[in-house]
Amino acid sequence: MGQITQEEIDKVDVVGRIGALMLSSACAASDIVYTSLKVAQKLGLRHVSANLTYSHFQVSYRPPQSMSHTVVHTIGARRFDYGRQTRVKQLAQEIIAERVDHVQAAHDLDWIQAYPGPYGKWAVHVFSGLTAAAAALLFGGNLLVLAMTFISALVMDVLFGYCERRLGLPVFFLQALAGLIAVAAGVIAIQIDPGANASAVVIAVIMFMLAGMTSTAAVNDAITGWHLTGVGRLAEAVVNTLGLVIGVRMGMLIAQAAGIDLVLSEQVRLVAFDGDAWRWLVACLLLGVSLAVYAQTPKRALPLILVFTPFTYVVYAALLAVGVESTWATAVGAVWAGLVGTVLSHVTTVTVDAFAVCAVLPLMPGSAIYRALWAMSEDTMVSIDYGLTAIVTALALAAGVTMGQYIGAGLLRRMDRTYAALAPVFHKPYASLKERRDRLRRRRHSTDQRMRGLRRPRWLQTAPRWTRRGRVDADDSTTRV
Repeated sequence: MGQITQEEIDKVDVVGRIGALMLSSACAASDIVYTSLKVAQKLGLRHVSANLTYSHFQVSYRPPQSMSHTVVHTIGARRFDYGRQTRVKQLAQEIIAERVDHVQAAHDLDWIQAYPGPYGKWAVHVFSGLTAAAAALLFGGNLLVLAMTFISALVMDVLFGYCERRLGLPVFFLQALAGLIAVAAGVIAIQIDPGANASAVVIAVIMFMLAGMTSTAAVNDAITGWHLTGVGRLAEAVVNTLGLVIGVRMGMLIAQAAGIDLVLSEQVRLVAFDGDAWRWLVACLLLGVSLAVYAQTPKRALPLILVFTPFTYVVYAALLAVGVESTWATAVGAVWAGLVGTVLSHVTTVTVDAFAVCAVLPLMPGSAIYRALWAMSEDTMVSIDYGLTAIVTALALAAGVTMGQYIGAGLLRRMDRTYAALAPVFHKPYASLKERRDRLRRRRHSTDQRMRGLRRPRWLQTAPRWTRRGRVDADDSTTRV
């Protein structure tokens, strides 16, 4: 049995590192496997299979008449970083186009892992506060509410970074801490101005935290059959959301025990096309760009995100104006965001999630979650109703964005056959390109074409006959009881 060469080992290592970086960047499972196998093919590796779970990525190289070589990468945490996701996909595209060899790719991977992003640490902290403040503006907050929201989000972002680096706290507890900080900011706003819309502070923080957990890849995996990774990612989002909900509810109970009532104001609604139209325009502009900077999105995408986010909100508000139900309006807006986001991704070579998630941020069910928490102490059925509304809205957003990406990717592949690494991939589970090609070939061919040249098994030629004494086979006189 032969030995594989060091060059082949280095190539397998490059394939494994690309897949691991894509997994840690929350790419879809079908996208990760397809891109990794295409990279392996262009590097000259045959007989390669790739497999992944929620936190592991494995590449196996099994050449004939040689020993196999397997590389396994474990993912500790996922980063909310669209810049890194874009760069690793661009590197994969360069390898697929045969413009980069495996030696240069290994150096490029080292740089991608070490590069912090185009924006400095404090710029990211500031824009995290601006993202939350823009969400508060969208719900009618005044200057005091905007200031308290900005400060609370800024403190949370700095504190989270410290707790993750130094204390290693699980994300669940960090989410609960975020809920407590949000309620504390609302209480301070009420103490300064009793007429302040403090509930907008809490809702804005909820929306900001939900943006970091938004992953269309989870729904992509669940829809296309990668259930293990899909269920794992959905469970992660649910657990983190529960942490946020518990923190907010705990803060509300503490405030009530102290005699402070965080009244749910009627102003807590999305501003519409009325005298306050400037609010939603400024809020959408700030929301999209601030979240893009916070997620380290490449600078070339910022002007398009600046325009795209208000347009998505206009689609949603226009549907509401003509009488469409809120959930369906949200779903249509999400389909629009996924479809146009895929086209913009093709134009700018920036990952599609950077456009889609920033565009649907104004549609996040922050107010429904807050209303459900507020109604817990007054009417359980009303609380359940608001909770179900929040769940349905979240599913409409995720499924709508996935549907839009599916339509956009199909249209782009019909126009440009070379567009491989940056477009979303929607395929059922497979482990090798040969397996995928055979499946596509079977799907294209008719039943008669697939049966051509195959002989019916001998033991199925003639059915056995039954007598009172038992079964008698057609080609055997032996009786079996």
